[in-house]
Amino acid sequence: MNRRKIIPYNPKLKLLARKLRNNMTFSEVLLWNELKQRKMLGYDFNRQHPVDNYIVDFVCKDLMLAIEIDGASHNGEDKFLYDTRRQKRLESLGISFLRFDDDEVIQDIQNVLRSIQEWIEKWEKLNMSVSVLGFSDPSISGHRKMSGPTPAPPGRGNQRKLKAVLFDMDGVLVDSEELIYLAAKQMFAEHDIEVTQEDFKPFIGAGENNYLGGVAKKYNFDINIERDKARTYEIYAEIAPDKLKVLSGVREFIQLCKARKLKLAVATSADEVKMNVNLKAASLDSGIFDATVNGLEVTNKKPHPEIYLNAAKKLGVKPFECLVVEDAVNGVEAANAAGAKCLAVTNSFSAKELSNADWIVKNLTDVPENVLNW
Repeated sequence: MNRRKIIPYNPKLKLLARKLRNNMTFSEVLLWNELKQRKMLGYDFNRQHPVDNYIVDFVCKDLMLAIEIDGASHNGEDKFLYDTRRQKRLESLGISFLRFDDDEVIQDIQNVLRSIQEWIEKWEKLNMSVSVLGFSDPSISGHRKMSGPTPAPPGRGNQRKLKAVLFDMDGVLVDSEELIYLAAKQMFAEHDIEVTQEDFKPFIGAGENNYLGGVAKKYNFDINIERDKARTYEIYAEIAPDKLKVLSGVREFIQLCKARKLKLAVATSADEVKMNVNLKAASLDSGIFDATVNGLEVTNKKPHPEIYLNAAKKLGVKPFECLVVEDAVNGVEAANAAGAKCLAVTNSFSAKELSNADWIVKNLTDVPENVLNW
């Protein structure tokens, strides 16, 4: 019989926790009414409970499960970074997380309850298997696998059936990284600045404002982002139609996803003009995708999860029902933060650099069968 791990209780936060319990938000009250008195499959949940150095909205000690409701105050960059550090710390203690938005709870609480119930049923099934076999499975603690082809455990709400695939664009669908570098290089040269391809690498996947602005900052160039970005896109649009290539396995993987009736979206940090140039040049713009999200539609760029949260919302699915296909470190982190599973291709970064993804492949011709089987 496996002994339950102990969730560390911080008595110094007792008064603050009591204050928060007395000032719960409407969404927290709604969910608490469904969790209290063992209403959720007989499990005992606590509300506004001190854990380590933090207070968690709802926690079940038997399941080692925390449930968080994120309101509008969680949308800022600083709050996102705080939430990420907080969750990683608590996950290191063996606590799994399910996260929901305020609107989800208020507008569709039945779906929220189904998500929690499915997580618990998956947890029970895993624990029953472990008990029968007589050994401890580290995945049950909710720790995310950091490398290799094994999908993430159910600690981040990923137990739901796959319903959608969200594609990054540059370096995933099309081989555009070299072309945007050449366009940016020419733009900087017009200002008498010599740049190298290595200068841009830290900003891949973070949107053109960061891609150009980060390099400009390195060379102490006072960039006019709208003017210089427009010039970069102008150069890019001239060279892309003849040189842009669809990456290996992309069309076949898209066909496989469509055969499984999965919803598809492009979620790119690039501006709309570049997205349209790429999709048209690659002949991927004829109703192939059910939705698109570009960098102008989000406030926070990757590694913030906003772009993938928006893409999932446009498709009418939950983030944890999505597979994200990425090639950049920033993108993998964004997928993880959104609660999606992530397939990384090593077109722009090494497997070691992309080790936080659930699966890592050389290209989309090498995708393991289990990537789409969940």
